[in-house]
Amino acid sequence: MSNSYLCENGYAAGGKDFLQARKCIRGGYRILEGVTYIGTMAFCDCKGLTSVEIPESVTKIRIGIFSGCDNLRSVKVDASNSVYDSRNNCNAIIESASNTLVQGCQTTEIPYGVTTIGECAFIGCRGLTSIEIPESVTSIERFAFDSCENLEYVVVRSAVQYVDSSAFLGCKSLKSITVPAEAKDAFLNAGIDADLLVVE
Repeated sequence: MSNSYLCENGYAAGGKDFLQARKCIRGGYRILEGVTYIGTMAFCDCKGLTSVEIPESVTKIRIGIFSGCDNLRSVKVDASNSVYDSRNNCNAIIESASNTLVQGCQTTEIPYGVTTIGECAFIGCRGLTSIEIPESVTSIERFAFDSCENLEYVVVRSAVQYVDSSAFLGCKSLKSITVPAEAKDAFLNAGIDADLLVVE
């Protein structure tokens, strides 16, 4: 990767905390080993960012860290990390113990085994145009797909039990959400327009 986490390069930090990257960041970015915390919206609106590597040492990641990263296509957590993973090269960050997808990007393929799409997981992901939600997912949390302005198609393979009312807020291009019959009520209860639901 072309860049490393260095205070002298202008990336704000406090001790082992990675708080905010500068908007001028370009290309691939590797956070150096030793950083333990990545703050809320840490890479927000870094439009030139294309890939990120998360080291073994990171044990806490806040919400929405890739919001507005329009060109981010690769996300990888070090295989030795004990808290998070990017199983099956999914281009996402998953909290291993809870099987919660905490952060995705436009190329994310949600792997089977994930049970929750977490708060703000895809917030501001304008490059996302479609997503398939596997059979293992039971919950889609608040603001999960908030402001995914170009998201058109969602295919749900699971009998999702809970969809937060803000999960698809700001998805102004949404054309259809294909769901199994068992999941229909969860989406209707979340305020999703019935005309968008395609029941299979």
